[in-house]
Amino acid sequence: MSDQFHLQWPVDKHIVNQYFGENPDFYKPFGLAGHEGLDLFAPMNANIYAGANGEITQADHPANHPYGLQVRIKHVVGGRVYTTIYAHLVQSLVSVGQKVEAGQLIAKADNTGNSFGSHLHLTLKIDGAQTPGFPPGIVDPWPYMQEVAKDLPPASDLVVYASDILSLRSGPTTDANRLATLNQGDPAYEPRRA
Repeated sequence: MSDQFHLQWPVDKHIVNQYFGENPDFYKPFGLAGHEGLDLFAPMNANIYAGANGEITQADHPANHPYGLQVRIKHVVGGRVYTTIYAHLVQSLVSVGQKVEAGQLIAKADNTGNSFGSHLHLTLKIDGAQTPGFPPGIVDPWPYMQEVAKDLPPASDLVVYASDILSLRSGPTTDANRLATLNQGDPAYEPRRA
């Protein structure tokens, strides 16, 4: 992963509906090892923002394309070319050749193309990269997403306890390394001081 390239959240709510690589059985008929991007919570007509500074290279709905109406942005950082793809849109608010800045409103969400319910599908491509089981260039966007400190809960004296056995993992899937196991009744969240 490049230490220079980061993505701002392209939606207002910071909720992931589906992570990269998930549901391999569903995507196998399409020749993929799993889901090829991140599905982010975005109700119909929700705002979609550019994840990083760049130039619009596509803003249309190619016939029969599974991404439906989509916007693609080319980002050149540290001599490397990155492309972000924002898919399943109802409206594009940008045009090819336009320069955009991170956080700029570029589109509105929907479920055009091969989609089941309104959301934003975000794909990240890096020229020269290869993730096994996926088309050339496609990589997991998650490691490039900037953390969102504003979503942390306010400081409190609240202690949350595990109601069942809880496995803490290094990543968002059950394939990730298990870091710890909490037994029923163990504190799962300790107070955070301001």
